[in-house]
Amino acid sequence: FLILLSCGTDNDVQIQTDPTTIPSNTTVFTAMDPEVAFANFVDYWNKELKSYRPLSNDELKTTNDLRWPDSIIVNDSITCNLRVKGTLNSGVADENHPVEFDSFQNVQWWLTESYVCNDDLITNLYGPPFFQDNEWWIFAATNYPENLGTDSLYEECGYPCSPVAAVRFATRVSIDVSEDPITTTTSMMTLEEYEKGWIEKLEIYQVLTKDEFDKSIEFLLSYQILKENFPFTELEIIVDSKNYVCERKTTGTIITAYANERHPLNLYISETGDDENADELRIYEYIVTGDYNCSLENSEEGLFLWGPLFFQDNQWWGFIEYEDDYWEQSGEPDVLIRSFVKRISLGISIND
Repeated sequence: FLILLSCGTDNDVQIQTDPTTIPSNTTVFTAMDPEVAFANFVDYWNKELKSYRPLSNDELKTTNDLRWPDSIIVNDSITCNLRVKGTLNSGVADENHPVEFDSFQNVQWWLTESYVCNDDLITNLYGPPFFQDNEWWIFAATNYPENLGTDSLYEECGYPCSPVAAVRFATRVSIDVSEDPITTTTSMMTLEEYEKGWIEKLEIYQVLTKDEFDKSIEFLLSYQILKENFPFTELEIIVDSKNYVCERKTTGTIITAYANERHPLNLYISETGDDENADELRIYEYIVTGDYNCSLENSEEGLFLWGPLFFQDNQWWGFIEYEDDYWEQSGEPDVLIRSFVKRISLGISIND
């Protein structure tokens, strides 16, 4: 029995209490190419969005002048507190957020969780508050689309089609915002400022040679999901003189982190302009993904390996997480990526 939210014409959040089954593929549970699945979903969802409602200049100024409150009120009774700790989930809104902001997915309807509420029914709010039509608004979790995970979705969207993440769907609701200085916080660091600060911390490494780049790209192409040649679902690596067996992560939520250097593949392409063998791969400047779960032989000890992996100085490299207080030192801003990784040697061979 699941209780979900929807938005009524009186601007109150209406509660659906009928038994509801959430489609099983609201997260990825089958092997699929995540980039294709997400691209198909983006094309589909853009067509489903409500009409865009831009803010007037005065509304935008009022919105930008707001100091994010520590708490806001929904439906005159439910208190929602600013989310400052823990893992943030994402909300897929049914319209573009009227305030432009930088998004890792480059869409204005992919919103990060911003408030958590003291109610069993209205549990999460997404994105920044905004002022429009003489009211304050935000996006709240709502019902899953009825066709999610059904044949009718794939007829419209293509297959695979998925947001490729553990998301909730969201719709706008009106809110009460207190601007009492005692209960508000100063303006939080923006994503652009957060990213700029991290870029300034990046370490500098030597650029890959042409042979190193080609070898790295050849391996990367070989383990793209749903490729005919998929030989490296399991790797054998050596980290700190310990032998690990790693299994390729092909299901579940895509996890991202900031590397403390520009990814060597991205750096090579940027420095040389040579992307001939990169196919249509998406290689970010310093954002990496969790690719392998590794376990120590004859032990319960393990590690999580981030990639893409690459070859340099006659050995293979990946990334592992390390402790970095950058997010805390930045004032704990409302951003999705709070994990940080650094390169680690994997040995001269990873697939013997």
